[in-house]
Amino acid sequence: MMTFKKKSDEDAKPVEQEIAELQRQFRMMENHKRKTSDDAQGHIRKQRATIEKLTRENRKMKAELKESRQSNGSQAEGRMSAETIQKLNKQRDVLLAKMDDETRREDSLEANLTETNQQIFSIRGDMAKNGGVTASLDNSKAVAKQIRILE
Repeated sequence: MMTFKKKSDEDAKPVEQEIAELQRQFRMMENHKRKTSDDAQGHIRKQRATIEKLTRENRKMKAELKESRQSNGSQAEGRMSAETIQKLNKQRDVLLAKMDDETRREDSLEANLTETNQQIFSIRGDMAKNGGVTASLDNSKAVAKQIRILE
């Protein structure tokens, strides 16, 4: 009778260790998910700020263009305005390219976040298959019941 109980305790230890390992992995994945989400939100905020800045610059340039068209200024001023507009358009193009890169990076982070969520749900399913957190307690109760029956 004693060897049967001892063997059950030995079997319960690996299950408890596996549960502890799964719980540790789950916590690590949750922390990674939270960090990734925070990073993505930070990038989105930066992108929105850049978009607002570009919008303000665009409005300013349109106002300057409208003003230059209305005024009867010299051609030299017109050339200088055109050069300024070209320069600002180049800056805008560079910033738009950077924003596209950040958008792709955000998409990549979102995909990573989705994959992490799927892994978490998979681990939860594995934990449920193994009887969850109370598997060792249920096993020990069943063994105790069998001992009482046999006695």
